[in-house]
Amino acid sequence: MAAVTQTIPTFLGGVSKQADIKKQPGQVSEILNGYPDPTFGLLKRNGIQFIDLITENTPGEFTDGHWFNISRDNDERYIGVITKAGNIRIWNTVPTINNGVLSVTEATIANKTDADVVSYLTPPVTTTGINDFHTFSYLDQTYIINKNKTVNMTAKSDYYLRTRATVVIGSLDYDSYYAVLLNGEIGALFQTVSETQAESRGYPVTSQEILEGLRASLEAADTSNAFTITPYANSLEIESDDGQTPFTIEVVGGIQGVSLTCYQDDVSSSARLAAYTKPGRRVKITNSIDERASYYVKFNSTGVLPGDTSGVEITAGSGFWEEARGWDIDTDDDGNPIATSGEYIAQLASSGFDAETMPYKIVSTNTNAFSISTETWAPRLTGNDYGNPVPSFVGGAIKYGLIYSNRLVFLTQDTISMSVAKDFENFFFTTAQTVLASDPVDVETSSSKVSNLFCAVPQAQGLVLFSEYEQYLLYSESGIISPSDVIIRTISQYESDRTIAAQDTGEFISFVSKVSGSTKLLGMQVRGNLAAAEVSEISKVASGYLPKNLHNLIVNVQDSLIALYSIDSNELYLHKYYSSGQETLMQAWFKWEIIGNIKYLTVINNYLVGIVKNGNEHKVIIIDTNQTLDPVEVDATPAIITTRLDQSFVVKYGGTITYNSTTNKSTIPKPYTHVTGKTPVVITAQTMEDGSALNYNTLYDLNAVPDPDITHDLILEVEVDGSGNWLVLGDWTGKEYDLVAGYEFNFEVDLPRYFYRTQNNVDWTAFLTIARMKFDVGFSGAVNFYINRYGSIEWIYIASVQNAGSYLSNSTPTINQTTLTVPIHQKNTNFNLKINSNSPFPVSLNSMTWEGQYSPRYYRRA
Repeated sequence: MAAVTQTIPTFLGGVSKQADIKKQPGQVSEILNGYPDPTFGLLKRNGIQFIDLITENTPGEFTDGHWFNISRDNDERYIGVITKAGNIRIWNTVPTINNGVLSVTEATIANKTDADVVSYLTPPVTTTGINDFHTFSYLDQTYIINKNKTVNMTAKSDYYLRTRATVVIGSLDYDSYYAVLLNGEIGALFQTVSETQAESRGYPVTSQEILEGLRASLEAADTSNAFTITPYANSLEIESDDGQTPFTIEVVGGIQGVSLTCYQDDVSSSARLAAYTKPGRRVKITNSIDERASYYVKFNSTGVLPGDTSGVEITAGSGFWEEARGWDIDTDDDGNPIATSGEYIAQLASSGFDAETMPYKIVSTNTNAFSISTETWAPRLTGNDYGNPVPSFVGGAIKYGLIYSNRLVFLTQDTISMSVAKDFENFFFTTAQTVLASDPVDVETSSSKVSNLFCAVPQAQGLVLFSEYEQYLLYSESGIISPSDVIIRTISQYESDRTIAAQDTGEFISFVSKVSGSTKLLGMQVRGNLAAAEVSEISKVASGYLPKNLHNLIVNVQDSLIALYSIDSNELYLHKYYSSGQETLMQAWFKWEIIGNIKYLTVINNYLVGIVKNGNEHKVIIIDTNQTLDPVEVDATPAIITTRLDQSFVVKYGGTITYNSTTNKSTIPKPYTHVTGKTPVVITAQTMEDGSALNYNTLYDLNAVPDPDITHDLILEVEVDGSGNWLVLGDWTGKEYDLVAGYEFNFEVDLPRYFYRTQNNVDWTAFLTIARMKFDVGFSGAVNFYINRYGSIEWIYIASVQNAGSYLSNSTPTINQTTLTVPIHQKNTNFNLKINSNSPFPVSLNSMTWEGQYSPRYYRRA
């Protein structure tokens, strides 16, 4: 048999669920509480720092709540919850510090008890509430979308047609008749003076005398007082007295008979409109060729004409026509309105959204202060439901929102609605006469599959839209989205879980697809030039590793880290990747176990910030995803940051240490209730003091004058009494700033079975005995190795590091670099090896070399 040796250069391959003969060098069977780092190797993850407790106002208040985050400045990192009862609460997770005690501040939220706010924030009783809302932020405000709330317009109002008419004087003729006939029977006739008579009286024929004459004549003929008649500077306004009864009108006037014109509800040209008329008068400018080119105008009064001292009725008619809202009514084949019970009842177009059914906004008014209210949505100023249609989300529920291409975007079922450019509150066209590039965009997906859009991710190529069974790209050929330049096309057809929003990782879009019994994580890279997207399964190598009940996907773009978790679970599944730009150099799956049930996690400034629940306590926690492994830097950093303990705290946070001289034990004060079944640890540390607490990094500082009586980085054995108190041997009173406490957690790596390899070939049929394994260990504390025989459930301790006396006093008890030999002397298929560390100090695994005896069983490998 030949003596052979082979090296596993790194442990950065992560977890693989493939058979051991198919695993690549560097892949392992399981990683628990590890962190693959391309620089430092496979590390024990950082500890979890306890920040503060947040309390429920009533028992179970947070159950099935929807959690969200608002990230602003370094000292304003908020986490909030919308409860099932319609309450909203927000906390600033960057705490204040006073005498060692960290305190998160609950923000004040104005208007949150208003009836409309509570109604909007209350999910249906038939849903859990967890996935009933979507939030997204822009500058100082955050929109809240209730995914179950149907969006409505304000109510339309009845608008009766053919109940008003305007008579307009076109020219003034001498010795001529001007006549008006209403309903073919009520008439008015007025004759103007001759030119000679005008010279005799000293002034010419005026429009005022004609209009007054016609009014007087009509009022005399209107014996039933059915009409209201009002003269203006050049027009006469005639209205049904009840505002509902329609009438007809005919006019004639002047030498040629055309000096008097009239119109009721529409004209063919704006040139026919009266220059002076009743304020608020609405008229339709019709286009007989294309109804879409018709539009509506309204007369706006500007007050008294310059120098005009005549009656109020005339001066009130000065003003201008501007485009305005119109009406909708059923018409016959000839385009004429259809009467109902003798009346032509149209519907004046809605003025805009019912704000209480639209997304609400949270506005930051000051540090730790917000207000919640309806948004001031822009009204619809022009057109009707045909010429200026309502957005497609009206009548449905908005499922997702974001800011894209200087527009506010809402998704609902199979449509995408985009606001006016740079006017996020406006979803209506500026004018019905033409289409502007800045006008809103409303498009629909077109597919043979059911399309329920639930999220969108902006990319350089366009906006990627996700539905349950298909993915689309929305873009424009010019690069600027406009109503006349917008394209939406299918780029892939993968199932995607609609309860988990896709996330941009910086290099690809990650999204989740759930299959029977497990979850898949897929990555999409969008390509241009009408090409389909490139989609690959990121979780393929760890197929079956991700459980099926995952609820949330979060991404730390800066650290190339993806995390998935289930609400009320204590497990966090992570994927770490590293790319040189052209090639992916590292991909690794691993798992963390967290003390407590996860309620919410998010990424803020390279920290995982979240809420976990132990018993009835809800705890705010932070996890730094950056590793500190430089020995000098570790010694110069407060131990609360570098210690590998969960729910860790500086003992000063818990209060004052008390000492019992009878038992010679000190009681360590805690800021939370002891978690049954977990092992507390207390370590001595270089003396700390309150920091500036400007962000998560500055909560504590090192004291410039450390306590000379403390040898730091000693691990104190903790006894938990029947009341959950933590007791340590000795008198530690007055040393609260010199101690860090928390719970130990295990770092474990299950190694696969190793086989002799030649290039890419695995010789799994050969006879191989492994004599020993040599591990290159970087900056590390205590590491243990356990072995069990194949098929056995018992793990046997065989070796460890730290060696006694191998580190300097008053420095972290770690080795900066060493090689540890682990004796094996077993056939490669007869044992499993596990690496373990519950030390509160860093662990770094770089590589491993195994040595053994190899025999090809008398056959030459070809």
